[in-house]
Amino acid sequence: MKKYLLLWICVVGLWAASFCQIQYITQEQAEDAVRSFESNSALQFGSVMYMEDTSGPEWLHDACYELEHSDYSNIARSWSVDAVSGEVTAAFYGDKIPDNPVDSPYGTLTQEQCRVIATNFAQAKCADFNNMGLQLDTQEWNFTGWHFDWAQYVAYGAITPNGVDICVNPSDGSIQSYIVSRFPPSNPRQPQLSAEDAVNVAMLASGMYTLEDGAEPNLYTNPDGEVIWTLCLAGTEAEGITYSILSVTIDAETGNILEMVPSDEAPSTTAINTIVLVPIREMIHKINNSAVYWLGNHKGKLILDRQAYMRTRQAFLLRPGSDQIEFGDKKIKLTRKVELKNGKLMVPANLLDILKRVSETPPKLNLRKIQLPTPKFDKNPGTIKADQKITISCAVKKATLRYTTDGNDPTESSAVYNDPVAISQSCTLKAKAFKSGWTASALKSAAYTIE
Repeated sequence: MKKYLLLWICVVGLWAASFCQIQYITQEQAEDAVRSFESNSALQFGSVMYMEDTSGPEWLHDACYELEHSDYSNIARSWSVDAVSGEVTAAFYGDKIPDNPVDSPYGTLTQEQCRVIATNFAQAKCADFNNMGLQLDTQEWNFTGWHFDWAQYVAYGAITPNGVDICVNPSDGSIQSYIVSRFPPSNPRQPQLSAEDAVNVAMLASGMYTLEDGAEPNLYTNPDGEVIWTLCLAGTEAEGITYSILSVTIDAETGNILEMVPSDEAPSTTAINTIVLVPIREMIHKINNSAVYWLGNHKGKLILDRQAYMRTRQAFLLRPGSDQIEFGDKKIKLTRKVELKNGKLMVPANLLDILKRVSETPPKLNLRKIQLPTPKFDKNPGTIKADQKITISCAVKKATLRYTTDGNDPTESSAVYNDPVAISQSCTLKAKAFKSGWTASALKSAAYTIE
């Protein structure tokens, strides 16, 4: 009996597998899809190719048909059709794109008029455009036309791979390109790093001391639930080597840097080593209210006037034989090692420039804040025993939990949660999470009655 039952299960399993097997459209169906998309039943194609990509995670796999126009005067026109759904996912109209890119917008249509054209086209060609939770993320001149990009935002403000991208010719309002990206739904895991944290991680890992420029970090997620910060920064090392980090991606859960690509703008080591050493006393003798003190054979103390070089009056420690200068709890790398010669403390000639640079106020980036998740209690509201202890938790590590039992909402000055809260009398327990770089969490509240 078991033998026949097992055989039956195998047969049913094979039938189910064949029933659930992915069905791909034919080449003729792909051609008809484009004709319908273009509202041109007579449209003919010079070439049709089936293409498949199974690299990377399963959600990234792709099967599509690539079609090109048969009229060689319009060979630049091409389309992509999803081989499973039959949707036209891309259309390129090369004959609508100028041969020579230009810096300034041309044509008679304004950016706003082109945006309306792009929106209407997206609504007409992308069936669920209004139901995908898309937001206009980019509207800019791309040197050949106006470019509009709609992105899908989900929890924590994370951006998914889904979206719609359209370029419009401002001369006649024609579409230059259309792309729709569709992937399975994304349910991002809880980020542990804020945008501010991501910037700090990138600067620390790159050796960047002073931030000179940058763009707002973006949080991305994918159908696997991964959360990743991407950012571009430009800055200066303490010794004056300026460079840009072209691309930085950071795991928003672990803080691990996944990729960091610096530019090649740093000067050569030979150029750095040509910095000469000069006596520090001769360097600062003309700076008012500044001085250097010798603290024995191991270190010297430099004090610089805040009006001359620093935002505030600061003290630095220098050690012979070291290429670093201590500044509070930080260490600033110098271009040459400090030396002690004939009783004179010798420092790199560009020391003051370095100290001034690291003291300058960095530019403020527009760092979008993520709201901390609402705290959780391990006991549901209701009747409990006297001195019952309630555990409070938050999904973001190192968030500060604050609570009250007097009916008031917690603030940043309320009691800090360290150990389970013992409830000795009937009350309402309230808690909120706080953390630098984040928006405070929503209020968690539960009423407990002593039995």
